[in-house]
Amino acid sequence: MREKLSKRAQKFYRTNPEAYLELKEIEQRGTRICPGCEKEVELSLLECPECGHILRTSRWKDAWKWILGATLLLLLGAGGSMILFFGNIPACDDPEVYQRLRGEFDHSLYATTLKLVSDSVMYYGPTQGMRLFQDRNCRALIETSEGAGVHVEYFLEHRFFRHHGMTMQIIPEP
Repeated sequence: MREKLSKRAQKFYRTNPEAYLELKEIEQRGTRICPGCEKEVELSLLECPECGHILRTSRWKDAWKWILGATLLLLLGAGGSMILFFGNIPACDDPEVYQRLRGEFDHSLYATTLKLVSDSVMYYGPTQGMRLFQDRNCRALIETSEGAGVHVEYFLEHRFFRHHGMTMQIIPEP
């Protein structure tokens, strides 16, 4: 009796054995009687071809709403993640930015002409939080291996779907 019946139907057929026998007879015949026009109708039909009475509803009748809702939630989550991942410019005092700044300084014309090698970088200026799709203008003091300090202004620019760009300008000593 448990083959494809809900718990409610199982309880009903347990208390009404005549109804269960009638159900088995209908399944063997492959047809059932329409309550609207009382004609025999195939079990697989959703509605009666004679009177249009709805015999049973489709399983997927309202499933499209749930599928659409889940898809929208996934798309919103993916879009938010992409904005945070691709849109965020790193902070001026980020270690990765320092490493790139030292590399660009060491290969600049100023450093190669004076034979300077960067030793450390120290950012100065106001702290900046997360900035989405906005460029950053930063200043830093680069300590060279000879102990001299060089003031550098660098610009972190946003580029879509690529690594952020950096342009560097050495500020002359006042």
